[in-house]
Amino acid sequence: LAVSNEKGQGVRKNVKRAFALYVDAALHGDAQSYEEVGRHYYWGIGVVRDRRLAEIWLRRAETLLGRAIEAES
Repeated sequence: LAVSNEKGQGVRKNVKRAFALYVDAALHGDAQSYEEVGRHYYWGIGVVRDRRLAEIWLRRAETLLGRAIEAES
């Protein structure tokens, strides 16, 4: 549902809602959503850009996913 909101697939595009859905999924244990929250903070997608918070979320994603992550990609 978050991806659909972010890309406007089947629903009206709403990046703020997408961000909220990613946060909810991450807090319920979805590792990929931690990466998405970090990416949203890094680029300011649906949220005020905050590189410090991006790093926190991305580091947690790395721990959970067991791989390095770069926000630029």
